[in-house]
Amino acid sequence: MHAGALPGDVGDGRFNRYILEHFYLSLSGKTPSFIDAPFFYPWVKTVLFSDTYWGNGFFYALFRTSLFHFTPEKAYLSWFLIGFVLNYWISYAVNRTLGLRYLGAAMGAFFFTFSLAVLAQDGHPQLLYRFYVPLAFWSFHTFLRERDLRLLVLTVLFIALQFLISVYIGLFLFYFLISYLIAYCFFSKNIPHCYLKKQSLSEKTMTLFIFIIALFFFILFAKPYFEINYLYGFHRDWGEIKQLLPRFQSYFMGSTSSFWFSENFEIFKMLPCPQEQHLFMGIGGLILLLYAIFSKTFIKKYEFSCVFLVTSGLMILLTLCVDYQSFYVILTYLPGISSVRAVSRIILVLVFPLGFVIGQVLDDLALREFKWINTGPLIFVLCLLIIMDSVFAFKHRSYTREWNERIKILEAKIKVPLQKESILVLKDAEPIDNANALDAMIFAQIKGIKTMNGYSGNAPSGYNYMRTCQDVFNNIKAAEKFYREKQGIFFKVNVDKLVFVGFDGDCKKIKS
Repeated sequence: MHAGALPGDVGDGRFNRYILEHFYLSLSGKTPSFIDAPFFYPWVKTVLFSDTYWGNGFFYALFRTSLFHFTPEKAYLSWFLIGFVLNYWISYAVNRTLGLRYLGAAMGAFFFTFSLAVLAQDGHPQLLYRFYVPLAFWSFHTFLRERDLRLLVLTVLFIALQFLISVYIGLFLFYFLISYLIAYCFFSKNIPHCYLKKQSLSEKTMTLFIFIIALFFFILFAKPYFEINYLYGFHRDWGEIKQLLPRFQSYFMGSTSSFWFSENFEIFKMLPCPQEQHLFMGIGGLILLLYAIFSKTFIKKYEFSCVFLVTSGLMILLTLCVDYQSFYVILTYLPGISSVRAVSRIILVLVFPLGFVIGQVLDDLALREFKWINTGPLIFVLCLLIIMDSVFAFKHRSYTREWNERIKILEAKIKVPLQKESILVLKDAEPIDNANALDAMIFAQIKGIKTMNGYSGNAPSGYNYMRTCQDVFNNIKAAEKFYREKQGIFFKVNVDKLVFVGFDGDCKKIKS
Protein backbone atom coordinates (compact mmCIF):
# COMPACT_ATOMS: atom_id res chain seq x y z
CA MET A 1 0.00 0.00 0.00
CA HIS A 2 1.46 3.35 -1.04
CA ALA A 3 2.05 6.09 1.53
CA GLY A 4 -1.22 7.85 2.25
CA ALA A 5 -3.20 5.19 0.36
CA LEU A 6 -6.36 3.68 1.79
CA PRO A 7 -8.22 0.51 0.74
CA GLY A 8 -11.29 0.97 -1.44
CA ASP A 9 -12.38 3.90 -3.56
CA VAL A 10 -14.00 7.21 -2.60
CA GLY A 11 -17.36 5.39 -2.67
CA ASP A 12 -17.48 2.05 -0.84
CA GLY A 13 -14.15 2.65 0.86
CA ARG A 14 -15.36 5.81 2.56
CA PHE A 15 -18.76 4.27 3.28
CA ASN A 16 -17.05 1.57 5.34
CA ARG A 17 -15.00 4.19 7.14
CA TYR A 18 -18.17 6.19 7.83
CA ILE A 19 -20.03 3.25 9.41
CA LEU A 20 -17.01 2.20 11.46
CA GLU A 21 -16.57 5.75 12.75
CA HIS A 22 -20.29 5.88 13.54
CA PHE A 23 -19.86 2.61 15.46
CA TYR A 24 -17.07 4.17 17.51
CA LEU A 25 -19.07 7.36 18.13
CA SER A 26 -21.99 5.26 19.36
CA LEU A 27 -19.81 3.27 21.76
CA SER A 28 -18.26 6.45 23.12
CA GLY A 29 -21.68 8.09 23.60
CA LYS A 30 -21.03 10.87 21.08
CA THR A 31 -24.06 9.94 18.98
CA PRO A 32 -27.40 8.83 20.46
CA SER A 33 -28.07 5.75 18.35
CA PHE A 34 -26.01 3.34 16.28
CA ILE A 35 -28.89 1.99 14.19
CA ASP A 36 -30.32 5.45 13.45
CA ALA A 37 -27.31 6.95 11.69
CA PRO A 38 -27.86 10.59 10.62
CA PHE A 39 -27.86 10.02 6.84
CA PHE A 40 -30.91 9.59 4.61
CA TYR A 41 -32.53 11.89 7.19
CA PRO A 42 -35.28 11.69 8.39
CA TRP A 43 -35.62 7.96 7.65
CA VAL A 44 -34.86 5.60 10.54
CA LYS A 45 -32.62 2.55 11.09
CA THR A 46 -30.42 3.58 8.18
CA VAL A 47 -27.39 1.55 9.33
CA LEU A 48 -29.42 -1.60 8.62
CA PHE A 49 -29.58 -0.73 4.93
CA SER A 50 -26.23 -2.56 4.69
CA ASP A 51 -23.91 -4.66 6.89
CA THR A 52 -23.75 -3.41 10.46
CA TYR A 53 -20.14 -4.25 11.47
CA TRP A 54 -21.30 -5.39 14.90
CA GLY A 55 -18.93 -8.33 14.65
CA ASN A 56 -15.75 -6.44 13.73
CA GLY A 57 -16.31 -2.76 14.50
CA PHE A 58 -14.63 -3.19 17.89
CA PHE A 59 -11.23 -3.49 16.20
CA TYR A 60 -11.71 -0.07 14.63
CA ALA A 61 -13.08 1.41 17.86
CA LEU A 62 -10.03 0.16 19.76
CA PHE A 63 -7.68 2.09 17.48
CA ARG A 64 -9.80 5.24 17.94
CA THR A 65 -9.62 5.14 21.74
CA SER A 66 -7.10 6.98 23.89
CA LEU A 67 -5.03 3.79 23.88
CA PHE A 68 -3.88 4.50 20.30
CA HIS A 69 -5.23 7.97 19.40
CA PHE A 70 -5.46 7.02 15.71
CA THR A 71 -7.21 9.29 13.22
CA PRO A 72 -10.31 7.80 11.52
CA GLU A 73 -8.31 7.09 8.36
CA LYS A 74 -5.42 5.46 10.22
CA ALA A 75 -7.83 3.41 12.34
CA TYR A 76 -9.63 2.32 9.17
CA LEU A 77 -6.37 1.16 7.58
CA SER A 78 -5.46 -0.72 10.78
CA TRP A 79 -8.90 -2.35 10.83
CA PHE A 80 -8.35 -3.42 7.22
CA LEU A 81 -4.95 -4.97 7.97
CA ILE A 82 -6.24 -6.77 11.07
CA GLY A 83 -8.85 -8.46 8.86
CA PHE A 84 -6.17 -9.93 6.58
CA VAL A 85 -4.10 -11.07 9.55
CA LEU A 86 -7.06 -12.86 11.17
CA ASN A 87 -8.14 -14.46 7.90
CA TYR A 88 -4.66 -15.80 7.21
CA TRP A 89 -3.62 -17.11 10.60
CA ILE A 90 -6.95 -18.66 11.53
CA SER A 91 -7.25 -20.42 8.17
CA TYR A 92 -3.63 -21.55 8.55
CA ALA A 93 -4.35 -22.98 12.01
CA VAL A 94 -7.47 -24.78 10.76
CA ASN A 95 -5.58 -26.19 7.76
CA ARG A 96 -2.94 -27.57 10.10
CA THR A 97 -5.62 -29.05 12.36
CA LEU A 98 -7.20 -30.73 9.34
CA GLY A 99 -3.93 -32.44 8.45
CA LEU A 100 -1.98 -30.21 6.07
CA ARG A 101 1.77 -29.86 6.47
CA TYR A 102 3.42 -26.47 6.97
CA LEU A 103 3.76 -25.63 3.27
CA GLY A 104 0.26 -26.78 2.32
CA ALA A 105 -1.34 -25.00 5.27
CA ALA A 106 0.55 -21.77 4.53
CA MET A 107 -0.30 -21.74 0.82
CA GLY A 108 -3.92 -22.77 1.47
CA ALA A 109 -4.25 -19.89 3.92
CA PHE A 110 -2.61 -17.53 1.43
CA PHE A 111 -5.09 -18.62 -1.23
CA PHE A 112 -8.03 -18.06 1.13
CA THR A 113 -6.76 -14.62 2.14
CA PHE A 114 -5.08 -13.15 -0.94
CA SER A 115 -6.14 -15.02 -4.10
CA LEU A 116 -7.16 -12.98 -7.14
CA ALA A 117 -10.88 -13.54 -6.60
CA VAL A 118 -10.55 -12.15 -3.08
CA LEU A 119 -8.51 -9.12 -4.14
CA ALA A 120 -11.09 -8.38 -6.85
CA GLN A 121 -13.50 -7.60 -3.99
CA ASP A 122 -11.16 -5.31 -2.07
CA GLY A 123 -13.33 -2.40 -3.18
CA HIS A 124 -15.95 -3.85 -0.80
CA PRO A 125 -14.09 -3.90 2.54
CA GLN A 126 -17.26 -5.00 4.35
CA LEU A 127 -16.58 -8.48 2.92
CA LEU A 128 -13.05 -8.66 4.31
CA TYR A 129 -13.55 -10.35 7.68
CA ARG A 130 -14.14 -14.04 6.86
CA PHE A 131 -12.19 -15.84 9.57
CA TYR A 132 -15.31 -17.52 10.97
CA VAL A 133 -15.57 -19.53 7.73
CA PRO A 134 -12.66 -21.88 8.58
CA LEU A 135 -13.66 -21.93 12.25
CA ALA A 136 -17.25 -22.91 11.46
CA PHE A 137 -16.06 -25.59 9.07
CA TRP A 138 -13.61 -27.02 11.60
CA SER A 139 -16.27 -27.31 14.32
CA PHE A 140 -18.87 -28.74 11.91
CA HIS A 141 -16.45 -31.27 10.39
CA THR A 142 -15.27 -32.36 13.84
CA PHE A 143 -18.89 -32.71 14.96
CA LEU A 144 -19.62 -35.07 12.06
CA ARG A 145 -16.70 -37.26 13.12
CA GLU A 146 -17.00 -37.09 16.90
CA ARG A 147 -20.78 -36.58 17.30
CA ASP A 148 -20.20 -34.11 20.14
CA LEU A 149 -23.20 -31.76 20.36
CA ARG A 150 -21.01 -28.99 21.75
CA LEU A 151 -19.28 -28.75 18.39
CA LEU A 152 -22.58 -28.39 16.56
CA VAL A 153 -23.75 -25.50 18.73
CA LEU A 154 -20.27 -24.01 18.40
CA THR A 155 -20.79 -24.12 14.63
CA VAL A 156 -24.07 -22.27 15.08
CA LEU A 157 -22.24 -19.68 17.18
CA PHE A 158 -19.60 -19.15 14.48
CA ILE A 159 -22.29 -18.77 11.81
CA ALA A 160 -24.11 -16.20 13.97
CA LEU A 161 -20.90 -14.24 14.51
CA GLN A 162 -20.18 -14.27 10.78
CA PHE A 163 -23.69 -12.94 10.10
CA LEU A 164 -22.97 -10.11 12.54
CA ILE A 165 -20.01 -9.17 10.35
CA SER A 166 -21.51 -9.71 6.89
CA VAL A 167 -24.88 -11.02 5.75
CA TYR A 168 -23.35 -12.15 2.46
CA ILE A 169 -20.54 -14.21 3.98
CA GLY A 170 -22.82 -15.59 6.71
CA LEU A 171 -25.35 -16.84 4.17
CA PHE A 172 -22.70 -18.29 1.86
CA LEU A 173 -21.06 -19.99 4.84
CA PHE A 174 -24.39 -21.69 5.55
CA TYR A 175 -24.58 -22.86 1.91
CA PHE A 176 -21.03 -24.18 2.23
CA LEU A 177 -21.76 -26.26 5.33
CA ILE A 178 -24.95 -27.73 3.84
CA SER A 179 -23.06 -28.60 0.64
CA TYR A 180 -20.29 -30.18 2.69
CA LEU A 181 -22.81 -32.26 4.64
CA ILE A 182 -24.28 -33.62 1.40
CA ALA A 183 -20.85 -34.37 -0.07
CA TYR A 184 -19.67 -35.93 3.19
CA CYS A 185 -22.66 -38.27 3.40
CA PHE A 186 -22.20 -39.53 -0.16
CA PHE A 187 -18.43 -39.57 -0.60
CA SER A 188 -16.90 -40.07 2.83
CA LYS A 189 -16.11 -43.51 4.21
CA ASN A 190 -16.77 -42.18 7.69
CA ILE A 191 -20.53 -41.79 7.26
CA PRO A 192 -22.23 -39.88 10.11
CA HIS A 193 -24.17 -41.99 12.57
CA CYS A 194 -27.57 -41.00 13.89
CA TYR A 195 -26.58 -41.14 17.53
CA LEU A 196 -24.81 -38.41 19.49
CA LYS A 197 -21.96 -38.81 21.90
CA LYS A 198 -23.14 -39.12 25.49
CA GLN A 199 -22.43 -36.04 27.57
CA SER A 200 -21.69 -35.55 31.23
CA LEU A 201 -23.59 -32.93 33.22
CA SER A 202 -20.77 -30.41 32.81
CA GLU A 203 -20.68 -31.05 29.05
CA LYS A 204 -24.45 -30.57 28.81
CA THR A 205 -24.11 -27.32 30.75
CA MET A 206 -21.39 -26.13 28.38
CA THR A 207 -23.53 -27.07 25.36
CA LEU A 208 -26.49 -25.12 26.74
CA PHE A 209 -24.28 -22.14 27.54
CA ILE A 210 -22.84 -22.00 24.00
CA PHE A 211 -26.32 -22.43 22.53
CA ILE A 212 -27.70 -19.50 24.57
CA ILE A 213 -24.83 -17.29 23.40
CA ALA A 214 -25.37 -18.35 19.78
CA LEU A 215 -29.10 -17.70 20.08
CA PHE A 216 -28.42 -14.27 21.55
CA PHE A 217 -26.18 -13.32 18.63
CA PHE A 218 -28.68 -14.64 16.09
CA ILE A 219 -31.43 -12.55 17.69
CA LEU A 220 -29.09 -9.56 17.80
CA PHE A 221 -28.56 -9.99 14.06
CA ALA A 222 -32.03 -11.08 12.92
CA LYS A 223 -34.41 -8.90 14.96
CA PRO A 224 -33.34 -5.54 13.48
CA TYR A 225 -33.37 -6.97 9.95
CA PHE A 226 -36.90 -8.32 10.38
CA GLU A 227 -37.92 -4.87 11.61
CA ILE A 228 -36.25 -3.17 8.67
CA ASN A 229 -37.90 -5.59 6.26
CA TYR A 230 -41.29 -4.71 7.75
CA LEU A 231 -40.60 -0.97 7.56
CA TYR A 232 -39.08 -0.81 4.09
CA GLY A 233 -39.84 -4.15 2.43
CA PHE A 234 -36.39 -4.43 0.85
CA HIS A 235 -36.51 -7.04 -1.88
CA ARG A 236 -34.56 -7.90 -5.03
CA ASP A 237 -36.57 -9.37 -7.88
CA TRP A 238 -35.27 -12.38 -9.79
CA GLY A 239 -34.41 -10.25 -12.80
CA GLU A 240 -31.93 -8.27 -10.71
CA ILE A 241 -30.49 -11.28 -8.86
CA LYS A 242 -29.79 -13.35 -11.98
CA GLN A 243 -27.72 -10.50 -13.42
CA LEU A 244 -25.23 -11.08 -10.60
CA LEU A 245 -25.16 -14.88 -10.64
CA PRO A 246 -21.84 -16.40 -11.76
CA ARG A 247 -21.52 -17.62 -15.34
CA PHE A 248 -19.12 -20.33 -16.51
CA GLN A 249 -16.72 -17.76 -17.97
CA SER A 250 -16.83 -15.77 -14.70
CA TYR A 251 -14.43 -18.32 -13.20
CA PHE A 252 -11.90 -17.43 -15.90
CA MET A 253 -12.32 -13.67 -15.78
CA GLY A 254 -9.41 -12.13 -13.94
CA SER A 255 -9.01 -8.54 -15.04
CA THR A 256 -7.22 -7.77 -11.77
CA SER A 257 -4.41 -10.12 -12.86
CA SER A 258 -1.34 -8.89 -14.70
CA PHE A 259 -0.88 -12.31 -16.32
CA TRP A 260 -4.37 -13.30 -17.44
CA PHE A 261 -7.13 -12.34 -19.87
CA SER A 262 -8.82 -9.00 -19.41
CA GLU A 263 -12.53 -8.29 -19.60
CA ASN A 264 -12.00 -6.89 -23.11
CA PHE A 265 -11.95 -10.39 -24.60
CA GLU A 266 -15.15 -11.28 -26.45
CA ILE A 267 -15.94 -14.20 -24.13
CA PHE A 268 -16.26 -11.77 -21.21
CA LYS A 269 -18.01 -8.86 -22.92
CA MET A 270 -21.40 -10.58 -22.71
CA LEU A 271 -21.21 -10.86 -18.91
CA PRO A 272 -23.73 -8.66 -17.06
CA CYS A 273 -22.33 -6.52 -14.23
CA PRO A 274 -18.71 -7.45 -15.06
CA GLN A 275 -17.39 -5.69 -11.95
CA GLU A 276 -18.91 -8.52 -9.88
CA GLN A 277 -17.82 -11.38 -12.15
CA HIS A 278 -14.05 -11.47 -11.49
CA LEU A 279 -13.96 -15.00 -10.06
CA PHE A 280 -10.69 -16.25 -11.53
CA MET A 281 -8.47 -17.40 -8.65
CA GLY A 282 -5.05 -17.28 -10.30
CA ILE A 283 -2.93 -19.32 -12.71
CA GLY A 284 -1.03 -21.23 -10.02
CA GLY A 285 -4.23 -22.16 -8.24
CA LEU A 286 -5.86 -23.25 -11.50
CA ILE A 287 -2.96 -25.60 -12.36
CA LEU A 288 -3.05 -27.23 -8.92
CA LEU A 289 -6.84 -27.63 -8.95
CA LEU A 290 -6.75 -29.23 -12.39
CA TYR A 291 -4.14 -31.67 -11.09
CA ALA A 292 -6.36 -32.53 -8.12
CA ILE A 293 -9.44 -33.06 -10.31
CA PHE A 294 -7.81 -35.20 -13.01
CA SER A 295 -5.29 -37.17 -10.96
CA LYS A 296 -6.88 -40.52 -10.05
CA THR A 297 -4.06 -41.21 -7.62
CA PHE A 298 -4.70 -37.96 -5.74
CA ILE A 299 -8.47 -38.48 -5.55
CA LYS A 300 -8.09 -42.02 -4.19
CA LYS A 301 -5.38 -41.06 -1.72
CA TYR A 302 -6.98 -37.93 -0.25
CA GLU A 303 -10.63 -38.51 0.54
CA PHE A 304 -10.94 -35.18 2.35
CA SER A 305 -9.86 -33.20 -0.70
CA CYS A 306 -12.23 -35.26 -2.84
CA VAL A 307 -15.13 -34.31 -0.55
CA PHE A 308 -14.03 -30.66 -0.71
CA LEU A 309 -14.00 -30.75 -4.52
CA VAL A 310 -17.52 -32.20 -4.55
CA THR A 311 -18.62 -29.55 -2.02
CA SER A 312 -17.22 -26.79 -4.22
CA GLY A 313 -18.87 -28.35 -7.28
CA LEU A 314 -22.25 -28.36 -5.54
CA MET A 315 -21.90 -24.69 -4.58
CA ILE A 316 -20.89 -23.74 -8.12
CA LEU A 317 -23.73 -25.79 -9.62
CA LEU A 318 -26.29 -24.24 -7.24
CA THR A 319 -25.38 -20.67 -8.16
CA LEU A 320 -24.31 -21.05 -11.81
CA CYS A 321 -26.44 -19.22 -14.36
CA VAL A 322 -26.67 -20.70 -17.87
CA ASP A 323 -28.72 -18.81 -20.45
CA TYR A 324 -30.37 -16.91 -17.54
CA GLN A 325 -31.52 -20.19 -15.94
CA SER A 326 -30.29 -21.28 -12.52
CA PHE A 327 -31.16 -23.65 -9.69
CA TYR A 328 -30.66 -20.68 -7.37
CA VAL A 329 -34.12 -19.37 -8.23
CA ILE A 330 -35.55 -22.02 -5.88
CA LEU A 331 -33.76 -20.50 -2.89
CA THR A 332 -35.11 -17.02 -3.60
CA TYR A 333 -38.54 -18.17 -2.44
CA LEU A 334 -37.17 -18.60 1.09
CA PRO A 335 -37.62 -15.61 3.46
CA GLY A 336 -34.77 -13.11 3.31
CA ILE A 337 -32.79 -14.84 0.54
CA SER A 338 -34.05 -12.50 -2.16
CA SER A 339 -32.49 -9.51 -0.40
CA VAL A 340 -29.01 -10.88 -1.20
CA ARG A 341 -28.18 -9.60 -4.65
CA ALA A 342 -24.51 -10.23 -5.55
CA VAL A 343 -24.46 -14.04 -5.38
CA SER A 344 -21.18 -14.11 -7.31
CA ARG A 345 -19.50 -13.14 -4.03
CA ILE A 346 -19.90 -16.77 -2.96
CA ILE A 347 -16.34 -17.12 -4.29
CA LEU A 348 -15.15 -15.53 -1.02
CA VAL A 349 -16.23 -18.70 0.80
CA LEU A 350 -15.33 -21.13 -2.00
CA VAL A 351 -11.67 -20.13 -1.72
CA PHE A 352 -11.44 -21.91 1.65
CA PRO A 353 -12.17 -25.50 0.50
CA LEU A 354 -10.33 -24.91 -2.77
CA GLY A 355 -7.39 -23.43 -0.87
CA PHE A 356 -7.25 -26.57 1.25
CA VAL A 357 -7.18 -28.75 -1.88
CA ILE A 358 -4.35 -26.62 -3.30
CA GLY A 359 -2.42 -27.05 -0.06
CA GLN A 360 -3.03 -30.80 -0.17
CA VAL A 361 -1.68 -31.01 -3.73
CA LEU A 362 1.49 -29.12 -2.74
CA ASP A 363 2.01 -31.42 0.24
CA ASP A 364 1.47 -34.45 -2.00
CA LEU A 365 3.97 -33.19 -4.58
CA ALA A 366 6.53 -32.61 -1.83
CA LEU A 367 6.31 -36.30 -0.89
CA ARG A 368 6.52 -37.65 -4.43
CA GLU A 369 9.35 -38.20 -6.87
CA PHE A 370 8.97 -37.89 -10.64
CA LYS A 371 11.44 -39.24 -13.17
CA TRP A 372 10.91 -36.35 -15.54
CA ILE A 373 11.17 -33.41 -13.13
CA ASN A 374 12.54 -32.43 -9.74
CA THR A 375 9.57 -31.67 -7.45
CA GLY A 376 11.44 -28.98 -5.48
CA PRO A 377 11.71 -26.44 -8.32
CA LEU A 378 8.21 -27.39 -9.51
CA ILE A 379 6.69 -26.60 -6.11
CA PHE A 380 8.68 -23.37 -5.93
CA VAL A 381 7.39 -22.22 -9.34
CA LEU A 382 3.77 -23.11 -8.49
CA CYS A 383 3.93 -21.27 -5.16
CA LEU A 384 5.58 -18.32 -6.87
CA LEU A 385 2.77 -18.20 -9.45
CA ILE A 386 0.15 -18.07 -6.70
CA ILE A 387 1.98 -15.36 -4.77
CA MET A 388 3.08 -13.20 -7.70
CA ASP A 389 -0.37 -13.21 -9.28
CA SER A 390 -1.69 -11.63 -6.09
CA VAL A 391 1.26 -9.27 -5.59
CA PHE A 392 0.92 -7.75 -9.05
CA ALA A 393 -2.88 -7.74 -9.13
CA PHE A 394 -4.76 -4.48 -9.49
CA LYS A 395 -5.94 -3.21 -6.13
CA HIS A 396 -8.60 -0.61 -5.40
CA ARG A 397 -7.16 2.28 -3.46
CA SER A 398 -7.73 5.94 -2.83
CA TYR A 399 -5.74 8.50 -0.90
CA THR A 400 -6.15 10.36 2.37
CA ARG A 401 -5.27 13.56 0.55
CA GLU A 402 -8.15 13.03 -1.88
CA TRP A 403 -10.59 12.22 0.95
CA ASN A 404 -9.66 15.36 2.86
CA GLU A 405 -9.65 17.57 -0.23
CA ARG A 406 -13.22 16.59 -1.10
CA ILE A 407 -14.39 17.60 2.38
CA LYS A 408 -12.57 20.94 2.17
CA ILE A 409 -14.21 21.69 -1.18
CA LEU A 410 -17.65 20.94 0.27
CA GLU A 411 -17.02 23.06 3.36
CA ALA A 412 -16.01 25.99 1.17
CA LYS A 413 -19.40 25.86 -0.56
CA ILE A 414 -21.33 26.32 2.69
CA LYS A 415 -22.01 30.02 3.24
CA VAL A 416 -24.11 29.89 6.42
CA PRO A 417 -23.04 29.03 9.98
CA LEU A 418 -23.93 25.48 11.03
CA GLN A 419 -25.79 24.60 14.22
CA LYS A 420 -26.37 21.26 15.93
CA GLU A 421 -29.88 21.16 14.46
CA SER A 422 -28.71 21.88 10.90
CA ILE A 423 -29.62 19.37 8.17
CA LEU A 424 -27.24 19.30 5.22
CA VAL A 425 -28.70 18.86 1.73
CA LEU A 426 -26.07 18.58 -1.00
CA LYS A 427 -27.16 18.63 -4.62
CA ASP A 428 -26.54 15.22 -6.18
CA ALA A 429 -24.07 15.09 -9.02
CA GLU A 430 -25.20 14.46 -12.57
CA PRO A 431 -24.46 11.83 -13.77
CA ILE A 432 -24.95 10.09 -10.43
CA ASP A 433 -21.79 9.92 -8.36
CA ASN A 434 -22.12 8.09 -5.05
CA ALA A 435 -18.92 9.76 -3.85
CA ASN A 436 -20.93 13.00 -3.77
CA ALA A 437 -23.33 11.53 -1.19
CA LEU A 438 -20.36 10.24 0.83
CA ASP A 439 -18.96 13.78 0.90
CA ALA A 440 -22.16 14.97 2.55
CA MET A 441 -22.28 12.03 4.97
CA ILE A 442 -18.69 12.37 6.15
CA PHE A 443 -18.86 16.17 6.41
CA ALA A 444 -22.06 15.89 8.46
CA GLN A 445 -20.42 13.26 10.67
CA ILE A 446 -17.43 15.52 11.31
CA LYS A 447 -19.72 18.46 12.18
CA GLY A 448 -22.12 16.35 14.24
CA ILE A 449 -25.17 17.21 12.13
CA LYS A 450 -27.68 15.32 9.97
CA THR A 451 -27.86 15.05 6.19
CA MET A 452 -30.62 14.11 3.78
CA ASN A 453 -28.03 12.65 1.43
CA GLY A 454 -27.22 8.98 1.72
CA TYR A 455 -25.46 6.00 0.22
CA SER A 456 -25.81 2.34 1.23
CA GLY A 457 -26.74 -1.11 -0.02
CA ASN A 458 -30.40 -0.04 -0.09
CA ALA A 459 -32.34 3.21 -0.15
CA PRO A 460 -35.71 4.10 1.41
CA SER A 461 -38.80 3.61 -0.72
CA GLY A 462 -39.74 6.94 -2.24
CA TYR A 463 -36.25 8.41 -1.93
CA ASN A 464 -34.91 10.03 -5.09
CA TYR A 465 -31.68 11.70 -6.04
CA MET A 466 -31.82 15.41 -5.26
CA ARG A 467 -30.91 17.52 -8.28
CA THR A 468 -33.57 20.21 -7.83
CA CYS A 469 -35.22 21.89 -4.86
CA GLN A 470 -38.44 20.07 -5.69
CA ASP A 471 -36.64 16.72 -5.43
CA VAL A 472 -35.71 17.63 -1.87
CA PHE A 473 -39.28 18.46 -0.89
CA ASN A 474 -40.55 15.31 -2.60
CA ASN A 475 -38.19 13.29 -0.41
CA ILE A 476 -39.47 15.11 2.66
CA LYS A 477 -43.07 14.30 1.69
CA ALA A 478 -42.14 10.64 1.17
CA ALA A 479 -40.48 10.50 4.59
CA GLU A 480 -43.42 12.14 6.36
CA LYS A 481 -45.76 9.68 4.64
CA PHE A 482 -43.51 6.83 5.84
CA TYR A 483 -43.83 8.03 9.44
CA ARG A 484 -47.62 8.22 9.20
CA GLU A 485 -48.14 4.84 7.54
CA LYS A 486 -45.42 2.71 9.14
CA GLN A 487 -45.01 4.23 12.58
CA GLY A 488 -48.29 6.05 13.18
CA ILE A 489 -46.46 9.30 13.86
CA PHE A 490 -47.27 12.73 12.51
CA PHE A 491 -43.77 13.94 11.77
CA LYS A 492 -42.72 17.19 10.08
CA VAL A 493 -39.24 18.13 8.92
CA ASN A 494 -38.22 21.61 10.05
CA VAL A 495 -37.44 23.17 6.66
CA ASP A 496 -35.83 26.18 8.36
CA LYS A 497 -32.99 23.90 9.52
CA LEU A 498 -32.14 22.71 6.01
CA VAL A 499 -28.79 23.90 4.65
CA PHE A 500 -28.90 23.68 0.86
CA VAL A 501 -25.61 23.37 -1.02
CA GLY A 502 -25.20 23.52 -4.78
CA PHE A 503 -28.84 24.11 -5.75
CA ASP A 504 -30.00 26.82 -8.13
CA GLY A 505 -31.91 29.59 -6.38
CA ASP A 506 -33.20 29.77 -2.81
CA CYS A 507 -34.88 26.42 -2.13
CA LYS A 508 -36.51 27.63 1.07
CA LYS A 509 -38.68 30.01 -0.94
CA ILE A 510 -40.20 27.12 -2.87
CA LYS A 511 -43.47 25.97 -1.40
CA SER A 512 -43.52 22.23 -0.82
